[in-house]
Amino acid sequence: MTLERLNQYRCLKHEVEILKQSIQDMEYRARHPQIVSDTVTGSSSDFPYVQHSVLIRGADELEREYCRERVARLESKVAKLLDETTAIETYIDHVEDSQIRQILHLRFFRGLTWRQTAKQCGGGNTEDSVRKRLERYLQ
Repeated sequence: MTLERLNQYRCLKHEVEILKQSIQDMEYRARHPQIVSDTVTGSSSDFPYVQHSVLIRGADELEREYCRERVARLESKVAKLLDETTAIETYIDHVEDSQIRQILHLRFFRGLTWRQTAKQCGGGNTEDSVRKRLERYLQ
């Protein structure tokens, strides 16, 4: 596990929430597509075959299909992001050193600063000491 990957954790979780909202929006658009209309020329079926304009209306199927395809792509992206967050969570859960596990949890799951992380860990730790301890552990 790298520090760069760990730093991505909260951003990945946030991105999942954004994408889930986009999925909801696209699903709504697919269920309620824009109604389009156009005018075509027609004629009566009997002689004298008088031409007249006919208004046609219907759901925009291109938009509906676009929304369905977009939902599929977004769901695929969400699945990949969730796999990545799960991998990070699993890594942290399996760290045997309690203090390192606490540092990882506070810093990356809760998003605390290094100073706040040191304070929460207690024991006279400084922000530099917890940061360095984690850096040494990850090497």
